Amino acid sequence: MKNIPGQPTARSVASPRATTIGVVIHYADVDAGGTWADRIIRGCGRELAEAGFHVAIFSFDQNEPAALEKVLAKIDEAGETLGGVLYFTNPALATLPRALDERNIGWVT
Repeated sequence: MKNIPGQPTARSVASPRATTIGVVIHYADVDAGGTWADRIIRGCGRELAEAGFHVAIFSFDQNEPAALEKVLAKIDEAGETLGGVLYFTNPALATLPRALDERNIGWVT
């Protein structure tokens, strides 16, 4: 099945080729070393590396009107290499969980 940018990609199950766990977080929180979010991301990265996964940061600007569409484009681009998403909740992406469900992508907050 061909991925069409901007369109959800239906997946029946997580891909056996999944190598990445995406982290969706506001860009200002990515650069704030030593924060709660930073410690979670680093801890996940260490644990996931042992399991053969790596972390991909999908950052966004919460003041950008098209923030959700831009994050979803990054998620869709990752395709079947994406095994799931860790989502640091933000009002700018309030409907992200529903969009991930529509794509059959596992997520946690």
